Amino acid sequence: MLILIYLIMPGYRFSFSDDTSDLMFGIMQISKDSITYKRAQSVYLRSKYGYSPKNIANITGLSISRVNDIHSLLGLTQKLDF
Repeated sequence: MLILIYLIMPGYRFSFSDDTSDLMFGIMQISKDSITYKRAQSVYLRSKYGYSPKNIANITGLSISRVNDIHSLLGLTQKLDF
């Protein structure tokens, strides 16, 4: 059912939990490679400041579609408790 929501509602916005920004900030501090840092940064900017994927893409250098993918995958795993 949850997967259908993602497919039917392309404008669906996932709300990250309050501690997500703290967790992502910690990951950014200990990350050893730029890919991990940028992934955590994209979630941090969304959860802490509510930036749009376009703004996050401009800041991180990731594509807008990649930012959306990161947010969708994280949101899906949080919903399914993986």
